[in-house]
Amino acid sequence: MEFPGGESLPIVRERAMAAIAELTARHRGEVVAVVSHRVVTKVALCAVLGLDDSHFWQIRQDTGCINRLERAGNEWIVVSLNDRCHLRDLAAERPRDF
Repeated sequence: MEFPGGESLPIVRERAMAAIAELTARHRGEVVAVVSHRVVTKVALCAVLGLDDSHFWQIRQDTGCINRLERAGNEWIVVSLNDRCHLRDLAAERPRDF
């Protein structure tokens, strides 16, 4: 599937994983924060989890969530996925008259 004027999921996956490979090579042994749009994040998560793009819709990524991954040799380990704990106080403070 390709969105009008956009990229197909396989093209997004190729681009995202190339960037991740470059970052992990350049920052070996370091902690790196990657910020992205939801579609790119979901495609990259499919890739690191060994899932094909047909699983794209089975991964939930809420706005502002944090995913924590670790690299162990050639494998990825998911530490946390779609974590929103840092947003709890904001939700409690939101005005109720909207």
